[in-house]
Amino acid sequence: MAKIKSTEKIKLLTVRGHKFAAETTGKSVSVNDIVFNIIETLEKSKHTQNIGLSESDSSLAKLDTAKIVICGGRGVREKKDFELLQEIANAIPNAALGASRGAVDDGFAKFEQQVGQSGKCLNSDIYIGIGVSGALQHLAGIVDVKTIIAINKDSEANLIKVSDYYLVGDAAKIIPELLSKAKSLATKK
Repeated sequence: MAKIKSTEKIKLLTVRGHKFAAETTGKSVSVNDIVFNIIETLEKSKHTQNIGLSESDSSLAKLDTAKIVICGGRGVREKKDFELLQEIANAIPNAALGASRGAVDDGFAKFEQQVGQSGKCLNSDIYIGIGVSGALQHLAGIVDVKTIIAINKDSEANLIKVSDYYLVGDAAKIIPELLSKAKSLATKK
């Protein structure tokens, strides 16, 4: 954390979303949005070439605001099991599916789902890491989570060491049981 004072007339700031709680000071400030057309800017540059513009999948954007995040790691091992994690997240109100970098690298999930230093930083109430070892870069993304639950077959995994609750077991065996329980709870409501 740093306190910086700028004497420049125009200031440009970027802040990682959900990293700081809103604070009321009683003072009013003026904020100006700067809008520009990035495509037009790129087309005018002789050093760049526009190869396209795409939008993120809006269903993945829930990760930023979800109260519960189910996060799959390389320990999930099969894409079909990772798809079951999505079904679990779909069955739980206000839940979203995240992924470790290893799961993204293995093609189980999209980059937009990556949790950690080079992905999303979470501010959820509950994080459930399934098959996530807990590399330091990943842990940086869950530092503001209120309750961490880890499921891993390695009882010495970093994520288990920092978790509030954990279960030592094989993700491939536990995921179908979690899905069954999530669906049965969803039908009771």
